Amino acid sequence: MRVGLQYGFYKGDGTRDEYDIMMYFAKYLKQSGVKVDTLGDDVQDLKKYDLVHLFGLSDRTHAVSRIAARLGKPVIATPLYWNEEFPIHFDLASLHRANGKEKPDVREEKLSTFYYQKKMLSDRLRQQKFILENAALVISSGKCESLQLRRDYDIKKGRIVELPIGIDLFLGVGKPGPFREKYGDDEFCLCVGQLSPRKNQHLLIDITRDLDIPLVLVGAMDGDLEYVDHCKDMAHEKVTFIDKLDQAMLKSAYKAAKFFALPSSFELPGMAYITAALCELPIVATSRGSTWSYLGNSVNYCDPEDIASIFDAVLHCKDAEPDPGLKQHLLDNFSWGRTTVVLVKLYQKIIHIYKRANPHISPMRANKK
Repeated sequence: MRVGLQYGFYKGDGTRDEYDIMMYFAKYLKQSGVKVDTLGDDVQDLKKYDLVHLFGLSDRTHAVSRIAARLGKPVIATPLYWNEEFPIHFDLASLHRANGKEKPDVREEKLSTFYYQKKMLSDRLRQQKFILENAALVISSGKCESLQLRRDYDIKKGRIVELPIGIDLFLGVGKPGPFREKYGDDEFCLCVGQLSPRKNQHLLIDITRDLDIPLVLVGAMDGDLEYVDHCKDMAHEKVTFIDKLDQAMLKSAYKAAKFFALPSSFELPGMAYITAALCELPIVATSRGSTWSYLGNSVNYCDPEDIASIFDAVLHCKDAEPDPGLKQHLLDNFSWGRTTVVLVKLYQKIIHIYKRANPHISPMRANKK
């Protein structure tokens, strides 16, 4: 079995975890004996692959999806999809009540006429529709993403599988010393993620100013330059901006931090949260996305559209202790070994069905864009 993997996201959209998630899948699939190639920018031919797995919805993944459709190659899509304008998300109050048996309530922002007009006119939405309609199987990161995919693209329940992203123990391995030696010994709030309006770093800057908390922002600053300038202009004297850190120093930053905060509009599930949990930090997390499916009620959730909610979560978190059982919960329930076993079985099943239906691998007729 040989599988080609491709990732992509639209500028300003996507989780920005697409590449990292793809590379983790590649690593553990190879360890399971699957022949895996990560595809480059200029993909011309997919004939040597039994299956193609796409991560994210973008021009890049759309182009690969169309090539696969012409060649009759089965595609699995991990879209990491979120409708920011009309989300389906967990109710914040019920997240704090939820436990292992009681599930949080779901709230839906109903689609409007504007959404359907946009869907008909947007090339981007047509590309997304093509990818999802031509996928043999769609893998989501959690319940709310699944509900939005079913609603927005009319994907039948049987074509969506909720498969958790695995947890790599090494994300939590590091020492605080190197970071403290370079940046100081003060206790601080850590936020890791590209500087972006979706990540709400500007709100963290305001809140940490009011609470007199040092803030370290680690993340690329090459996206929305106007937003980057805005954050730097409003920053107080205890804010440190760090564009890039190598993996060892990034792990050291997590280990040196007092707590972690990322009040994003959504995360699926948020690899930065996973790393913070493995480093045993108190966490402020968004209530929107699939984070709850991984971290449960072991972290402090906030409404990313309500600065008072974010303030309360940060205020509570700055003096809190981490949940002592969260790290072990992640390692026990979200191992890459378990995820990979399930994924390989899905690959084998899809390939078998496809070859039985297309014994001569004749090209499948692609839907019109």
